[in-house]
Amino acid sequence: MSKLTGWIRDAIVDNAVEKAGINKAFAEYRKERKEWACAVADESIGGSDVVAKLDAANKKIAGIVKSLPEHLQSDLRAGPLEGSIVVSLGGMRTLLNEWDNRRPAKSGLMLAADHPLTIQFEKLEARQRELSKKKSNLRDEVRAVVDSVTTINKLLTVWPEAKELIPSRAVAAKNLPSVNVESLNAAIGLPTDSAE
Repeated sequence: MSKLTGWIRDAIVDNAVEKAGINKAFAEYRKERKEWACAVADESIGGSDVVAKLDAANKKIAGIVKSLPEHLQSDLRAGPLEGSIVVSLGGMRTLLNEWDNRRPAKSGLMLAADHPLTIQFEKLEARQRELSKKKSNLRDEVRAVVDSVTTINKLLTVWPEAKELIPSRAVAAKNLPSVNVESLNAAIGLPTDSAE
């Protein structure tokens, strides 16, 4: 019987979370959150029209810089470039940094509670809390089952469906040689009472 070691227990719990689709749901949430954060960053400098004008200006600047001798060329850009910004959404301050690298954005944006980006933020936060709670509850339930037994065989007796959650390298090798304990006992002189 293979013992349920700590890493096997952890792997079973992680595999259960993966199988339940929670990791996929979190990936979708992060994608939506990044799109929302980029929309907030655009709003922080004046909206999509300003972003388009800034992009056009930066293309012109890049063309001018490229025409200069190589030793004078540098990465010049118009507009504020930020890696993160602080915004107030209906009175709730939050740090946004979900976008890749730096992007045109400016800290200090304040949006009213009824602004569409604030409403979307509240929905995203509620979804994140729901996913975190679901993940935590599932991990706790699976952990309770795997901690209730000591071997893989006992786990499969209690929860047969867990077979597909067990990592393949944890499954014990089959067809192990059987030990003839009678001849081994005779060679050692066990039990002591019968040897006398």
